[in-house]
Amino acid sequence: MIGWAAATGDIGLEPLALFLIIFLWTPPHFWALALNRTDDYARAGVPMLPVVAGRAATTRQILIYSGLLVLASELPWVLGFAGHDLWRDRRDLRGAFPSARSSS
Repeated sequence: MIGWAAATGDIGLEPLALFLIIFLWTPPHFWALALNRTDDYARAGVPMLPVVAGRAATTRQILIYSGLLVLASELPWVLGFAGHDLWRDRRDLRGAFPSARSSS
């Protein structure tokens, strides 16, 4: 957001949407990593979510944040600052990842 403001002299919806994507991505990313190191965090006394709330609550929070992240990731397209090339590129990338291909 600082770079956007410096370059444009304005804070609009575009940098806020991009900030929201990063904001919603960060917790589930770290919680997923923390699930694999719960014992280490507990021994060190670090209050990561899996330590203080348990595996089930952490998994539920990861799913909630991930769902919100999917919605937020559509904002650049909805707000009109990411064009149809985004969708073409996404479709092209699916060919690089066979597990991401749809059945159609």
